[in-house]
Amino acid sequence: MLVAFVYNDTSVLQAIATIAVSGLLVTTVIYMSWRKHINSMQQMDGFLIVALSWVSVSFVSSLPILAIFPEVSGVDAWLEAVSGITTTGVEVLGDIATWPKSMLWYRQQLELIGGIGIIVMSISLLSFQEGALLSLYQGAFGKDIREMQVTPRLKGTARHVFVIYGTLWLLCSLAHTLCGAPIFYALLESMATVSTGGFSVSSFYGFYDQALGMWTGIVFMIMGAIGLQTYSLVFVKRNIKALVMHTEVKWMFAIGGGIAAVFLALGLGSSASRVVYDVCSFMTTSGFSTDTHIASPFVSLTFLLLGIIGACSGSTAGGIKIVRFSLLLQDVKLHLKRLVYPNTVAHVSLDGEVVDVSFARSVRGYIVLFIVTFLFFTMVLTALGMGVSSALYWVAATITNVGASVGDIAIGDVNISQKVLLSLSMLIGRVEIAAFLVVCLPKYWR
Repeated sequence: MLVAFVYNDTSVLQAIATIAVSGLLVTTVIYMSWRKHINSMQQMDGFLIVALSWVSVSFVSSLPILAIFPEVSGVDAWLEAVSGITTTGVEVLGDIATWPKSMLWYRQQLELIGGIGIIVMSISLLSFQEGALLSLYQGAFGKDIREMQVTPRLKGTARHVFVIYGTLWLLCSLAHTLCGAPIFYALLESMATVSTGGFSVSSFYGFYDQALGMWTGIVFMIMGAIGLQTYSLVFVKRNIKALVMHTEVKWMFAIGGGIAAVFLALGLGSSASRVVYDVCSFMTTSGFSTDTHIASPFVSLTFLLLGIIGACSGSTAGGIKIVRFSLLLQDVKLHLKRLVYPNTVAHVSLDGEVVDVSFARSVRGYIVLFIVTFLFFTMVLTALGMGVSSALYWVAATITNVGASVGDIAIGDVNISQKVLLSLSMLIGRVEIAAFLVVCLPKYWR
């Protein structure tokens, strides 16, 4: 609304003000009607709260798009909103050159709030009922969230999350501005970069036409893909080395650096800056436009796997997360070792600490669940008339929240039912799959 006021976008100001007031009234009525039940929440209620929160937020987020662009269908508006708040970055509405500046801001803001939201929701909702959601998000962060508090109270920690990622946004904007970008578009592009989103506004300014602009994007995509647990070590324990010594961060640099080195050795015809930028775009699940991902089938497959693995847990990035990938490899290695030495005593560890058996088991369960969900969405898309290869590419792009694809796909070729399914794929991938699928079980409602 402030941006609409500054740029005299009267229609946008009126539409969003109306939606904001209406939303406030509706949610106030709901809260007043149900607040007496908050203290009686059970642990299983957390799954429903998270699922309904993301669905309702995506629905409300689509209303300004429908209000300003009445020619846009409801499904397209919802898909665009879901793509934004899940930081997937699949562009549905096409050319944004004629959009009011305030709607450009709104579009980018969806990604910034969505990227921070996956972290804040997992903490702020705990602040009024700590026991309700801990089990749900413990798998996403790799440890008890209470161990990562920046302040004694969880609400204070949530505020610090906004400060951390808000600071990264402003620093990224400053860097783009120093590279010559107009401040308004630098702020917009930085929202997508720090949130590892993908809604780029580079069509208004060539952010990545020069090496310096690409390296700005590289640095802040990586900063956005570093997990909250790492930042908590930096800010709580003043352990600056954690930014490069934390297991997930080391794996991220090792995987990204190793793959970039291989691509450079293959001589793909791109500059070193371009190769590193493209690798970071998929590894952090930012999904910005890349050049080298279609250089060869081997390169395309590597980029696909990068997006599936993802970046650090507790970050704005998607994918299955490096921590799960690391623990799974250790588990496989331990299994093979026990086949040779049945009586060996060994454990799966993370950052020098032995990982609880139940968490290691949950990692295996999550990866199986991810594979099953991936295959299920692929099969349903093909049943709805989509080609097999296109279905695989679309599911890989949405359930991992990468947005970018290594295949030749276009949103214009997707029908309404397929768009609804892809929207659900984005939401399920963003909320770590379990929250949505658990509430679908008949036993959950007994």
